Amino acid sequence: MKQVTIYTDGSCKNNPGPGGWAAILVYGEHEKELEGGDSYTTNNQMELTAAIKALEAIKEPCEVELFTDSEYLVKGMTEWLDGWKRKSWRTRRNEEVRNKQLWQQLDRIASKHQVKWNWIKGHDGHKYNERCDALARKQIEKYSSVPRFQVGDQVWHEDRVWQIMQIEDGRALIRDTASSLFSEEKWVVLYALSLYSNGE
Repeated sequence: MKQVTIYTDGSCKNNPGPGGWAAILVYGEHEKELEGGDSYTTNNQMELTAAIKALEAIKEPCEVELFTDSEYLVKGMTEWLDGWKRKSWRTRRNEEVRNKQLWQQLDRIASKHQVKWNWIKGHDGHKYNERCDALARKQIEKYSSVPRFQVGDQVWHEDRVWQIMQIEDGRALIRDTASSLFSEEKWVVLYALSLYSNGE
């Protein structure tokens, strides 16, 4: 089984607010950087997303060592996950697990690999952790200028009015609102949209 090392980080401004995530995958002498963000999210959601995106990028089952400065991520995968699943994704206080969909997605993807989850101290001079942090913060800058969109909003894109049908990981599924027998739908990044108001 091939061995891959992953470093991840997630960050958020104002929490909740614009956020960014990043991951660096290392296999032998090869390195791959991944990054993304969202205009309205939380720090924990970005930490989870970074791990999800990194593991998704691996094309075959591997032995993975994943390093993160998020205790939430490490404890979730090594201490809390089994209990959540036994209790149908409820906490000890019988409340629904926060970020349940992201945890379920991460659990599903991680099960394809042999993953060892490692916590490292953030902002402590670790080369890859610092690189991930810088990449995530660049994404925050990019998404800070994006309006906070909601499902149902009308937006202006490519000289037409569209309606947002779904929002996921910094992208929106939009549908052309022009009266037509066949409506057009497509995914676009949020920062490519602007809110539609009075035909502008």
